[in-house]
Amino acid sequence: MKTYLSETAFREVVDTFQWPAAYTVESDLPDGMMLKFPLCTLYFAEGPEGDIRLEFLPENTGVKMSLGLAHAMMVAPPASEAQGSAHKLFRDESPMGSVEKARHGVHDLCATVLARLEHVLLGDFSWVERYRAKTGL
Repeated sequence: MKTYLSETAFREVVDTFQWPAAYTVESDLPDGMMLKFPLCTLYFAEGPEGDIRLEFLPENTGVKMSLGLAHAMMVAPPASEAQGSAHKLFRDESPMGSVEKARHGVHDLCATVLARLEHVLLGDFSWVERYRAKTGL
């Protein structure tokens, strides 16, 4: 599988955001990149055609499998306009992979986490219990 995400591109994108805590970047390429906060690690994995997905690691959630952003959003409080992202989303649905598409994917995931799940970056994984209750996991 051809990959489009590079450590340099990843760093350039995440550095454009104001994060609530200090972070480090760790490469797990060709599979993905980790954005590590003191109490939370975000794993950005690259799929086919440069699609990027975000995962919360088992060591943070206490669940045996990785949970994705979609799992967290199922039980996140509804968004209000006041919570809207300060960053415009690209919503790049290009059918072909590219470096730009991978960069857009990282950007959109970062913007979404900051707008809706910033508390998770600070170690609040209470959404996991709500998810378990809702799904029977």
